[in-house]
Order: sequence, then C-alpha cells, then structure tokens
Amino acid sequence: MGMCAFQHDEEEKGTALTLDKQRWGGKRHFVRNQHKNSVFRIFLMQTYGMDYINKNNGTIVDVAGGKGELSFELINLSGATESVVVDPRPLNLSLVQTKWNKGLFEPKRTGVFSKWYPACEDGCKERDPRTPKHLRCFFDSQAFLKFVLADESEEIEHTNTYFEREMMRARSIVWTAKGLQHEDGASYNDVDADPVTETDLI
Repeated sequence: MGMCAFQHDEEEKGTALTLDKQRWGGKRHFVRNQHKNSVFRIFLMQTYGMDYINKNNGTIVDVAGGKGELSFELINLSGATESVVVDPRPLNLSLVQTKWNKGLFEPKRTGVFSKWYPACEDGCKERDPRTPKHLRCFFDSQAFLKFVLADESEEIEHTNTYFEREMMRARSIVWTAKGLQHEDGASYNDVDADPVTETDLI
C-alpha cells in the first residue's frame, strides 16, 4: 500500500499552533502561502504544457523569484530545461530540498498527483537535485527593455555599467522581518536607492 502524500512527520506533531510565530518574527500577520509555488507551477503546466515550456531548450526567467523555490520545482519536478532566478535576495532552498531528501515528490508519495511531477521517479531522493541559476540584482521593467534592446556599442556599455551597479547594490542588502535592509541596518526605503533614470540608460 502506498504512503499518504500528506502524511506528516512525527516530530512535527503539536507544532501547528506555534508555526506562524516561529516563521515570522515581525508584527505583520503571517500569510499562509507555502504552496503558492506548486500551484503556480501546475498552472503553467496546464496552461502552456511542457512542450512549449521547453521549446528550443529555452530558459525560463523567474523575475522576482524570491527564494528560488518555483525555479527549483520547475527544473526538478516538472523537467524544465533551465530556470534563472532574478532577485536581489540570496536563494534559500532549504525547505524544498528537505522535502526532496524525504522523498515527498516521488510517485509513491504524490499518488494521483504524480502527473504534475513528471521529472520525479521513485528513489529520486537518492540523486542530487539541480540548483537553479541565480542572477542577484535589482532589475526593473524599463531597465530590462533597455538592456535586451541595446544594439549599439555605446548603448551596450551603458547598460552593462548599470547592470553591474545593480548587482553590487543587491549584495549590500539583506531581507529581514522588517523588509529590505542595508548591511548597516538602515531601511532600504529610507536611503537613497540611486534609482535608474532615463539618462542612465541612453
């Protein structure tokens, strides 16, 4: 008989009442969204299909990808060719990797839902999962368009300079219960973020 896909670990029993407090140290209410990445991944598979997602061995650009869990699921559970996380925060895949190591994505655990885990097989926990690539930087829509459409050497030089600056800026911040913080403790919103202007990219 197969194991229940929703079976909990014994050591986790009795912790539900304190889970929110443990995960969130701030004053704001904790939002229960731990399954949002799986829901969105399945939505992509249903809407576009894996043939389209992997068309021409393309790369998924996961903008504002946060911890990187969606990209992890796309390449390891759905079988996407590649996914790149674009986010100023460091990746944090500890939770999804723990689930992988416990075999929670294997067909014997997912049961009727195994069709949404086509890249997983029984025993897959014994192999190392792939880690998504990470582009740690700030990148708004205007900057992105300027970057990909630059074709003259001077334009490319300008966008490359801006791109390198935004990667350096991303490395100087941390994510806390209060939001984005600079390494010196100042709030990201309280300091001059040196926002991109039209002249920066022309």
